Amino acid sequence: MAKRRPQNRQSGKAPSASGQPAQERPGRPGRPRSAGKHAAIIDAAGALFLANGFDRTTMDAVAERAGVSKQTVYSHFDNKAALFQAVVRQVRLSYLSDLPAVAGDPRPLPERLTAVGRQFVRLITSNQAVAMFRVLVAQSGAGTDEPPAPTHRSDGHSPGVPRGGRQSALYYEAGPMMLIDGIRRVMTAALAAGDLEGADADRITMDFVALLKGDVHMRRVLGLPVDLSDAAVEAHAVRCVETLLRAYRPASSPSAAISSARMGDIK
Repeated sequence: MAKRRPQNRQSGKAPSASGQPAQERPGRPGRPRSAGKHAAIIDAAGALFLANGFDRTTMDAVAERAGVSKQTVYSHFDNKAALFQAVVRQVRLSYLSDLPAVAGDPRPLPERLTAVGRQFVRLITSNQAVAMFRVLVAQSGAGTDEPPAPTHRSDGHSPGVPRGGRQSALYYEAGPMMLIDGIRRVMTAALAAGDLEGADADRITMDFVALLKGDVHMRRVLGLPVDLSDAAVEAHAVRCVETLLRAYRPASSPSAAISSARMGDIK
C-alpha cells in the first residue's frame, strides 16, 4: 500500500480543488487558545505581509516576530492563506464592524447611506488597506499561478472576481467581497422598503462603490495629495449619496419628501 505523502504545511497554499476558503483553526477541546497570542500572531503576520509580500513571508518568521512557537501559529491557523485572510479581516472589521446592522437602521435612507459611505472611504484610504493593495498589485503580474475561478458576482449578470493570483483572490474574499456584501444588504433593505428602484441590489451596490472610490482612492494609492479630513470625507460621502439617490430613488419614496432637508442637515 502506497504511503500517504505528508502535507507541506509550510507552503501555506489554500486548497484550490475544493474551492473552500481557508479557515482559522478552531481551538482544541479543553485547551482554549490564547486570545493574546492569537492577536500577536495576526499583528506579526500583518507587518511581515506588508514588508515582504505573501510568498516571502514564512510561518517561521511569523512565529519569531510574534514570540511564539511555529506549533502555536499552526494551532491557531491551518496555513498561511488562513492567516493572510485573518489579517485582512482584522483591517476590515476595525472600520466596518457595525456595517451589517446599518441595514436595519431606523434613520432615513440618506443618513444610512452617508454612514456607510463614510466608513467605506475611511477603510479604502486607510494606511493598512492602501499598503496591502500596493503589495498585491505589485505581485499580481509576477507570479505563475493560474487565475482563480470566479466565486463572486459583482452584478446580476457577470462574474466579478479579479483575475489575479491566489493571493489577490484571498484578499478579495476576506476584504472587498465581504465589504460589498455588507453594502448590498443595505441596498436590498432599501429596495424592499420602496426607497430605491430601477435596478437590482447588485447593480446599485456597485454603482455606489464606484462613486465612493472615485478619484479619492486612486490619488491615495498613487501617493498624491488628497484631503481626508473628517469634513472632506463627510462631504464626499454626501455627494455620492445624492448622486445615487437621483439615479435610483422613486419620486414616491417615503423618504423622498424629506431627503433634501436631511441631506442639508448632514452637510
